[in-house]
Amino acid sequence: MSDPYKVLGIEPSASPQEVKRAYRAKCLQHHPDLFPTFRRAAAERKFQEISQACSSLTKAHAGFTRKPSSRAYSAYKKASPVTNVTLAFVIAVPLALTGVWLATTSDKMKEQSWRKNGLMYPPVNPWLREDQLATQSDHFKRSKDGAASRPGSQE
Repeated sequence: MSDPYKVLGIEPSASPQEVKRAYRAKCLQHHPDLFPTFRRAAAERKFQEISQACSSLTKAHAGFTRKPSSRAYSAYKKASPVTNVTLAFVIAVPLALTGVWLATTSDKMKEQSWRKNGLMYPPVNPWLREDQLATQSDHFKRSKDGAASRPGSQE
């Protein structure tokens, strides 16, 4: 491979920003899509040569350190120990525990509960007609009546 500085047209004392600027200019000048089909092969070779020169120079500048105030340095800072999940947990758990405690200690909360009889026996709406009331399922009735009412049992 030839000298990468000659390929990009820069001096050996060029900064990484100058290397990037020269690379972009050469890419725009020698991109294969900008040439007619009969000259595209030569343009591809030149484009690959430019890309290799830039990659070799960026590897050479990989040890280049930046100022701590730059944006790139911020990626290396230690992440904050407080995340959104931690914050939500710290807020939600005490609220949930307070709500459970209030529901179990307050008589007024017990009176206003919408499931006074538990989950198995929901409350009955007194304004419904008899045919609209919830009925127990057939298998529950059969288990109360015993084996005599089971289908297939002989009486």
